[in-house]
Amino acid sequence: MSDSSASSATDTAPAALQGCYLYCVAPVFDLVGLNIRGLDDVNVHQISIREIGAVVHDCPAVPYEGENEQARAWLLVHHAVIDAIWERVETVLPMTFDVIIKGDSRQSARAQVAAWLEENYESFRDKLSSLRGKAELAIQVNWDRKAVLREIIAADSEVKQLQSELQGKPKGLAFFYQQKMEKLIRQKADSVVDELCQASLRKIQALSVQTCVNKPKRLDGLEMLLNLSVLADKANISAIGAVLGDLQARQGMDIHFTGPWPPYSFAMASPVEEPDNQRKR
Repeated sequence: MSDSSASSATDTAPAALQGCYLYCVAPVFDLVGLNIRGLDDVNVHQISIREIGAVVHDCPAVPYEGENEQARAWLLVHHAVIDAIWERVETVLPMTFDVIIKGDSRQSARAQVAAWLEENYESFRDKLSSLRGKAELAIQVNWDRKAVLREIIAADSEVKQLQSELQGKPKGLAFFYQQKMEKLIRQKADSVVDELCQASLRKIQALSVQTCVNKPKRLDGLEMLLNLSVLADKANISAIGAVLGDLQARQGMDIHFTGPWPPYSFAMASPVEEPDNQRKR
């Protein structure tokens, strides 16, 4: 290898370091000058097979376990390493936090990583190629039901008609009209919001390479309507933001839009398998 920052399959880690902590798989690149440091400020290097490599650091073959604050700090560094590499080479296959490849009596951890790269070489190469120039976006569309109900009460002609008919009605009949009006308002609110969200979803899907619709989360005070992981060309991110901006402008709508991120949700959506001999949190 001409890249002095990469490790060959025959390298062995010091005896006390029996594992490899895995950050991501990426095209082979020169780490020199990037100043990328791993968990606990350790050296990060690349184990490479031809044009692809795994970015790792040598470590004991035990999970990274600590208090919540320490775990959060490690997680931030894990993502920072992947982000730095993604910015440098524009395509990565990120690994989840705390994947450690363990060596054994037959093969060192570094050699096992190299064997894993060799076994999955074509799948990794094709996946990296397909993800070049693409990013993941996280999109959550929430709504304040009460705000939308107030808008419909103030503006809908059919609701106004029922309000007018309610005036002067006997108590029993007034109750009937009130129930009918409340049901109509709820139906109209659900219909308006569903139509808005579905129209926005279609626009986002047209601008994305892949859209994953996740299960909505429970929120305090708001209802989540859409929870999306989106893989998109970087050139289309502004257009997706514009779609969400139009939705945000509607009464009662609340949008959370984060990214661009490396494609965590889409990177391993392939027949590629993680190494068999691993320790994972």
